[in-house]
Amino acid sequence: MKVVATLLITKKYFSKDEIDQTVKDIETYIYHVEKLIILNLTKESIDPILSRLYKYNNVEEIKGKDLGQVYNYHKALTLCCKEEADFGVIMELGYFYDEGDFLILKRYAIANPDVAIITPNPIYSCEEPSRQDIDDRQIMGCHLVGTLMNMSYYKERGFVEKYYQTTFDYEYCLYHRSIGRKVVLMQNAIMRNANYRIKEKRVFFMRTWIYERDLLDLYYQTRNRMYLWGDYKDIDPIFVKLDKKDFKKEKTEMRIKDKGWPEKQLVMNRAKVDYLKGIVGPKEEY
Repeated sequence: MKVVATLLITKKYFSKDEIDQTVKDIETYIYHVEKLIILNLTKESIDPILSRLYKYNNVEEIKGKDLGQVYNYHKALTLCCKEEADFGVIMELGYFYDEGDFLILKRYAIANPDVAIITPNPIYSCEEPSRQDIDDRQIMGCHLVGTLMNMSYYKERGFVEKYYQTTFDYEYCLYHRSIGRKVVLMQNAIMRNANYRIKEKRVFFMRTWIYERDLLDLYYQTRNRMYLWGDYKDIDPIFVKLDKKDFKKEKTEMRIKDKGWPEKQLVMNRAKVDYLKGIVGPKEEY
């Protein structure tokens, strides 16, 4: 079983602390992959990171251009395919596994080589996971960062480019489920995400916290969900019904908890208008 990982670098400058943390993150999975390809999508040198990885003989830097998330992911998996990987993994900066948990994913892939996608349990780095009695269960879809993806299936059919950023990963999962393949969550294999900002909200004498959402990501997610509902309303009506319900709940919670709700409402309204106009691809930043 050959597993190849690709780390996407889109950040141009790193402080010493960021370099240290990036290396620590890499070391949560590098021992269990046959090769790590660092796809440098900037014009800047990443030698300070590479020099810290000199003791590993399975690391290669490949330079490229940041063309948008869906194209970056396609480039990453194409490189995995060239390495004749059975399973490919895409990592982004700020993601790492709890100790030994990547090996849980790999062992599952070895025992179940026909599974389409094997995902860890993704949480924010400040959260504490709750351990489950059952390790694995089938799910409808997931974000693909940190997952093990079956490369023979990817060669058959890649990502739908119209989604451009976010949601193309869920569509990819839904497609494979629609033709009888499995998307599996390993509930006790933890992957942590350090890319978040927390905002405090006061309600009378009580304090609560919410995770801040990037406006551009919110735009893409809103627009692309509508495309996804249309594409899968007949193929997977159960998913569409559940996701519409989740979307409504998310908007209600955002209105209650987030002082920045009016601005986010404008972004979501623009996303809906652009969807109705059939607009796809990149959007200018907010």
